[in-house]
Amino acid sequence: MRMKKILLGLVCSLALTACGPAHKSVLEPLTPEEADELAGKYEHFINIYERVIFPKVNKLPEHSLLRQRLEKLTYGDFMEFHRQLFDNDYEERASKEWDKKYDLEKLTRQLDSMTDSIDAYWNDYKENGSPSSYISVEFLDMEKKSWVDDSWGFTVNKLDVSLKLKVTPLKGKIDKLSVSYVLYKGSEHTLGAHVGGGSIEIDTPFDSPEIISSQLKIGDYKPWINNEDYKAYIRNNSVETIKEQCHISLNSPTLIIDGKKFDMTVFYDKIPYYANRYKELRNDTASSDYKLCRDVFIRGEIDKTYYEKDTWVSLRKSQMEYEFNPVAYALFYGEDMAKEIQEKLEDE
Repeated sequence: MRMKKILLGLVCSLALTACGPAHKSVLEPLTPEEADELAGKYEHFINIYERVIFPKVNKLPEHSLLRQRLEKLTYGDFMEFHRQLFDNDYEERASKEWDKKYDLEKLTRQLDSMTDSIDAYWNDYKENGSPSSYISVEFLDMEKKSWVDDSWGFTVNKLDVSLKLKVTPLKGKIDKLSVSYVLYKGSEHTLGAHVGGGSIEIDTPFDSPEIISSQLKIGDYKPWINNEDYKAYIRNNSVETIKEQCHISLNSPTLIIDGKKFDMTVFYDKIPYYANRYKELRNDTASSDYKLCRDVFIRGEIDKTYYEKDTWVSLRKSQMEYEFNPVAYALFYGEDMAKEIQEKLEDE
């Protein structure tokens, strides 16, 4: 009989413990007495309850999915989650995981062996892959028309000039082309050698040479800038002489190829940060510039999952916190952060 009483007492004690405030759902408000009881068990509980648990739970819509998940999260569960945020070995574990996952010395040796070929590849791209390399423009002929404008009550000598140009696609079909150009006298690209400028617009696809006419705009003669009055130069010289003495220089073309825009912005965006730069920095391995360039280089050429150690360890620590209790994590950090961590875990 005595043994039965002892067993009955133990069962009752366990039942009372299981029904204590630590086992209540965080959706259920606590009485002051229950809060005091938990404060005796968990450090800073009152502060956490009033600043974190109660206000966050209180803001949740009645039928939200997170609120439904929180039905099974007890105050004890949440406080154990909160405790492990500040008392864990996550950083040490994550650091060891990173060392095992990424052999930085091996990766760096791979980079060093690839540097020269990658450097040469992007140098060739910069030299031969720009939008200007897709077309050639040949100066074929010039039409000059001098006339007098007296509509203002005084005489103004006018000169209209148009160039006949041959535009040739050098790398296959071009859907559209827009490019401005400058006609220079001599080989120098200086302001003083600037005869005039114009533009080329081709709005239909072409894969063979196109002959187009383009108006040449010649600026007014400014002796303090121009070495020569180029309107007089064009009036007084034959087309053959002008063709012999002048050349066309293209500014940055804008092309549409296979439905996609290609201009200098797109051209430079294709060149990775580490191109050429890593080769310059690899003898200064202590610098932050070197480390940044190395890390971007590794991710771009060897392992797209790679992150430098501090960033990776920080992310992995967050994942370990999430793995300890995903629902408590969502309550503490918010659903967006929990979703982001969950997605990164699923991607691995």
